[in-house]
Amino acid sequence: MRRSSMINNNFFDLRANYVFSEVAQKVEKFKKQNPDVKLTSYGIGDVCFPLSKTVVTALENAAARLGTDDGFLGYQDEGGIKALKAAVSNFYKNRRKVSVSENEIFISDGAKSDIGGLLELFSTSSVVLVSDPVYPAYVDAATIRGLAVQTVSATPENRFLPSPPDFSADVIFLCSPSNPTGATYDYAGLEKWVRYAKKVGAIILFDAAYAEFSPDGFPKSIYEIDGAKEVAIEISSFSKSHGFTGLRCGWSVVPNELETSGVRLQKFWRRRQAARFNGASVLAQAGAVAALSEEGLAEASVYINHYKRNAAALKNRLMTEGLQVFGSAPYLWVKCPSGFTDESYFDYCLNVKHEIVTPGSGFGSSGKEFVRYGCFFR
Repeated sequence: MRRSSMINNNFFDLRANYVFSEVAQKVEKFKKQNPDVKLTSYGIGDVCFPLSKTVVTALENAAARLGTDDGFLGYQDEGGIKALKAAVSNFYKNRRKVSVSENEIFISDGAKSDIGGLLELFSTSSVVLVSDPVYPAYVDAATIRGLAVQTVSATPENRFLPSPPDFSADVIFLCSPSNPTGATYDYAGLEKWVRYAKKVGAIILFDAAYAEFSPDGFPKSIYEIDGAKEVAIEISSFSKSHGFTGLRCGWSVVPNELETSGVRLQKFWRRRQAARFNGASVLAQAGAVAALSEEGLAEASVYINHYKRNAAALKNRLMTEGLQVFGSAPYLWVKCPSGFTDESYFDYCLNVKHEIVTPGSGFGSSGKEFVRYGCFFR
């Protein structure tokens, strides 16, 4: 296709088909050809349980209030309602044992929006560093913005937890536990990245979407690392922990201490949001307040523990089949058997085992010998 001076030509550099779309197309074709075959899905990482009772009650009450003269709400602060900011701040204090003030919290309609939006804070000459394999949204967002992308390899040799490289970068995406490998950084591992960011003047975008699945004794927030608030923005979501994949709500923390080139990034992010975002749905935010209550957190833990048990049982089963299995909840990273590529093993799993997995090459060139198993199933 011919490039044009009229449009953003960076779109030509995106993959033609997003990996999950490719999987969906093959699965749909199989279902049409084999209507009586039951498939077990370990593919796209969507949750399988409904919203908790506490969240549903809050949504019903909020919707009812919107139908009254006194309770109707129109446009709200694009940064989020005060009740939810207070709930998130208390969540950090009580559950993460770190201090995050309300003015540092920006409510979103989910992590993916902020993954792309936060890159608008940086010049188009910036270099973005990601692991390989990696969640494709990071690379896609950088590509659309026209940013150069460098990679560090996540391999069995480094337990899929790469250390900082010997070259500089401007923006670093970290995800722990990782999508797609399920690997989780310990305190020492994250300390290396914080030191590196300070040394080279980089900003870490820390994706904590799967923090609730971290093993005991591992950090669930990058702000548990000394000095991280000087170099890191944390992106969080209610999607996987509370089943908000359809409801859509999350938050990002842009610390008061975070500066680059003498500029407070929080000031620019607040201005960017005012220009580009009208705020998350007030209904979703009401549900999120309930999700962070003691009752809501207790209900969420039931589902989270179920997914963790899924991961443990699935890992044991795959290992008894002779497969090399890495990671933990919510994702397992499985080495393809000898003679298979990730795509041919996906086809084998679909057509022979009647299982839906995700080909590893969709997450980067280092994933071509692996497939991802998600643990979001009943």
